[in-house]
Amino acid sequence: MSGVVICPIHEQVLFTTDVPQHPSSKFSFVPAEKLEITGLINVPEAQAFRLKLLQLSRNFFELLNSSRTYNINFHQFSTFYYQLAELNSLVKGHRVNHAAIAEKLTNYWTIDGLKKLDPSLAPVDKWLRLLFLKQRKAFHPLHHLLVWQSFDESRPTTILEKISKLSDIEVTKSNPVVEIPSKQHQQERQKWLNNCHQNPQKGIKWLRLIGDAGGNYMWLYRHDRNWLQTHSPARLKSNQNHNRIDWSARDFQVLNMLIKLRTETNIELLDTRMTTAWFIKNIDANFNIDKHFKNLYQSKIFIDEHSETVEQFQRRRILATITDLRLKNISLSLWNILRRAGIRKNFVDENMINFIKNNQGNI
Repeated sequence: MSGVVICPIHEQVLFTTDVPQHPSSKFSFVPAEKLEITGLINVPEAQAFRLKLLQLSRNFFELLNSSRTYNINFHQFSTFYYQLAELNSLVKGHRVNHAAIAEKLTNYWTIDGLKKLDPSLAPVDKWLRLLFLKQRKAFHPLHHLLVWQSFDESRPTTILEKISKLSDIEVTKSNPVVEIPSKQHQQERQKWLNNCHQNPQKGIKWLRLIGDAGGNYMWLYRHDRNWLQTHSPARLKSNQNHNRIDWSARDFQVLNMLIKLRTETNIELLDTRMTTAWFIKNIDANFNIDKHFKNLYQSKIFIDEHSETVEQFQRRRILATITDLRLKNISLSLWNILRRAGIRKNFVDENMINFIKNNQGNI
């Protein structure tokens, strides 16, 4: 079980090789130049799903490159997942709605996508229910990252930092803990009471998002939740008519930004493949485009038409290399073109070789 099927740096689907995952000797090392490629890792073709897999790889990359050590016990993980379900309205009474959580996860990743990541991930009930119950064992990092990403949580190191600050003491009937408000508890409680008193007609959502009490609320929610629940205003019913988003206007706005980016980019000098992720990264949109592709019809068509396949990118790099070598009066030999274009020989087929030969004297 790994979960990493796309390179987080080059944004390319990884290859399978003849090197076993568990070698006979732990000291054996096979350099990349000597391994044999056996095929591409099988991933769904949908570009939107590949973006999710790319984000998953980047989350793994962030964890592996973090120098921080987090001291977290099972109780803190249990508390975090209960709060996560509660914040997403997936708790009935005091019980976690496991069916709704499974539906949220599979709607994001799809059963087919989970099976291709690792067959043990489906059905999800085998591990997902245990993750949201009182934890008694460790889980693979992939399980955590799949859930965090489907719940649109923040960066993994930020989440671990948050979990490490939760109370690590479990309160039971046989071992009750008498809570004595600390100085910080008293200060945060008073700030919350002042906010509620100054805004008597406002609800919790308004206080958090507009009334500048978001940080105060989250601190109390994590460290003093019972007190917060008994000292918060009652839920208010909204009578506002929320304006629906004009997706047609947004689509037109995004399309113009994409056209401008494509027009102003010097394609010949671009050494990065123009993928969906490249287009999204290089335009100044104030919302997550990849999450709303179904509403951005024209923009999606434009990106699909102008995104490069691996072969198109290689051919563009080859033409740019031939032009550069000719201007510098450097040898236009096949091996020199491939090396300077950054294309490995074992990735080049006969069609690509013919393409190079046909263009060696035409530019």
